[in-house]
Amino acid sequence: MELPELTIGIVTYNGQSSLSSVLDSAIRETAGKNVEVVISDNSSTDGTGDIAKDYQSHYPKVIRYVYNEENVGFDANVDNVVRQAKGRFVWLMADDDYLLPGAVDRVMDAIHSHPDLALIFINFANPIHLELTCDEYCEEGNQFFSMNRFKNGLVSSNIVNRQLWMKMDMSRFDGCSWIHFAYSIQALAPKDGKTGYIISDELIKKSCGRARWGNDGTFIYTGLRLVRLFSNMENLGYE
Repeated sequence: MELPELTIGIVTYNGQSSLSSVLDSAIRETAGKNVEVVISDNSSTDGTGDIAKDYQSHYPKVIRYVYNEENVGFDANVDNVVRQAKGRFVWLMADDDYLLPGAVDRVMDAIHSHPDLALIFINFANPIHLELTCDEYCEEGNQFFSMNRFKNGLVSSNIVNRQLWMKMDMSRFDGCSWIHFAYSIQALAPKDGKTGYIISDELIKKSCGRARWGNDGTFIYTGLRLVRLFSNMENLGYE
């Protein structure tokens, strides 16, 4: 069978309140396209698994559900969904973000136009506003991050090149809480000459619900881990 061009890789943990909406948007967007949906469940203790299995039973040719027997943490779960994927590109997706109409078509156009991209950034609504009037093809990382203003901290705004991800051994970033950001910095290192793409239109609806992390004060440590990733950028050839 022909391998999918794109995998929508949903990482979830106790996401029963929003997972159905995410899957509904994914099913709508993948209809008639060579795109699969993979759900990597990080040992949820609520009804997440029942919801995922129900959707899988109704859409067996599109959806695959993978259950981790133990909670491996956020980074390892993101790594797992990429490893489980069959698509050339993997759209990393949180369990409370949604695809807007036409999102997959826009992504597929970018993939067909530039099949060797290392990373595609998807714009979304938040206080960081991008001064872009059209999509941007970026020949190296300095241009990419200057244009997207480091906005790709939202996991769902990142579409990664699966083959490149696998070559980079992303497991070394386990525990940093920013594995998707670590990939973007590494993949677009100017010294390596890989290319990126910025889709200027907002194709994701970010959940307005209360964040499920950082409420006990751990957000400060999560932020410091991101600073650690930034501190290595000069070594990778960034300006």
